[in-house]
Amino acid sequence: EGMYFETDEELKLGTLINVEFKLAQTENKILATIKVARIEMFETKAGFGTGAVFTKIEDKDKERIKQLMDRLDINKLLELTIKKGGSDLHLLAGRPPFIRMFGEIEPLNWPVLSAQDINNLLYSVMTRQQMRNFERDKELDFAIQFDIQNRFRINVHQQKGFTEATLRLINTKISSFEELNLPEAIKDLAGLKDGLILIAGPTGSGKTTTIAAMVEYINHERRAVI
Repeated sequence: EGMYFETDEELKLGTLINVEFKLAQTENKILATIKVARIEMFETKAGFGTGAVFTKIEDKDKERIKQLMDRLDINKLLELTIKKGGSDLHLLAGRPPFIRMFGEIEPLNWPVLSAQDINNLLYSVMTRQQMRNFERDKELDFAIQFDIQNRFRINVHQQKGFTEATLRLINTKISSFEELNLPEAIKDLAGLKDGLILIAGPTGSGKTTTIAAMVEYINHERRAVI
């Protein structure tokens, strides 16, 4: 519906501008007319950030923009991860997105992501402060809430100069022993009042889910500080 760009001088709200630009990884130019709708000053550098809406643009060009935005919509990738029952979403430059299912890595039916694609995907869910922290430290841990039941714990880092990320799905719904098909021995362990229990296994094998079920069982079975 519009675009963002940066300028050295402040533009007035409502200013109409004829623009010419190209989409990422394409050569065809797009011609459009935009109207300035939002202006912000930068805190750490000179210049202005400008948001504008399209007032005149060809339908075919708008459809091309929509297709690009759909491909770079991280919410669609997160939704796919949840629907497929994945435990992790992995983003690597030069590869399609991967999800981890039952400990195994599987590629999604998705176009190959460039380094810039990954930056765009991740920056779309970061705050400005998180962006600055990542650009300074080259690594960042944060979390986002996708919906009522699902949140993602995200690690973003740089590998050989390229941004990579792992997004771990955290389901806030606590499943019962029966729903998880856990053996009765797990319930017996959760009933113990002394000792140390270690839950071990590879990434995505269900360690956190098992622990959550055990804690919930204790919550229902006895009065205790956990």
